[in-house]
Amino acid sequence: MERIELIYRAKTVNELFLISSLRLHPLRGGRRGQLSITLRGRWRLIVSVPEGAERVRVDEVSNHYDD
Repeated sequence: MERIELIYRAKTVNELFLISSLRLHPLRGGRRGQLSITLRGRWRLIVSVPEGAERVRVDEVSNHYDD
């Protein structure tokens, strides 16, 4: 919930990149165009930026290794 609150308060995606605790980074491969925010352990929050938007959209919460 803390991560969601940080996302909600940010006015732009660039603000999220400045919050080092989020460890926000772009994904590659089949998830190209999406970003990942580390939650806890292997869990991550997958987000994307809809075209023309300045804020992110939460796509899913997933286990990084799907095991």
